[in-house]
Amino acid sequence: MNKQSIFFTILVGVISLLLALGLIQFLAQKTFKLNPHEKPSWSFLIWQSTWLIPFFIFLNSALEITENTIETVIYSNTVQNTFLYSTGKILLYIGFTFLFTLFVNKIVDVIDNFFFSKNNTSIELENNNVVYFTFKLVLVVGLAFSLLTVFEHFLSWFVPSIETPFYH
Repeated sequence: MNKQSIFFTILVGVISLLLALGLIQFLAQKTFKLNPHEKPSWSFLIWQSTWLIPFFIFLNSALEITENTIETVIYSNTVQNTFLYSTGKILLYIGFTFLFTLFVNKIVDVIDNFFFSKNNTSIELENNNVVYFTFKLVLVVGLAFSLLTVFEHFLSWFVPSIETPFYH
């Protein structure tokens, strides 16, 4: 492992986490009427976990592929601008991480609306319905783990190939 790839992988992980927390805060403000002086309820914390846990599941795989990509690009002789190429690949991997997290949550919302058509997330949050949000959390985590191999395979399409020189 190269020290540069480890440093950039940690940097990408921290920036991705900050972006995810900002996105969750934006969604919470858009979806719910929250009082900033109130202590958050358990159902709100579980709702936040339905976004964070699948993000971390997908981010783990994306960071492994990011590290391998950075190491491949650093030692490649064919790439002209390694920083620009690595940045493009990192943005691609992290973008798909956010996309798959959104995809998993929307699929669970469709499943939720199919079976429990009367439930509204904001009303359930006001009623502090912990069981409802725990059920959604279990569905989201299960779906994230089932789509993890698809996600890894999808990201592997964008991994740079290593060209092995053959000498005669």
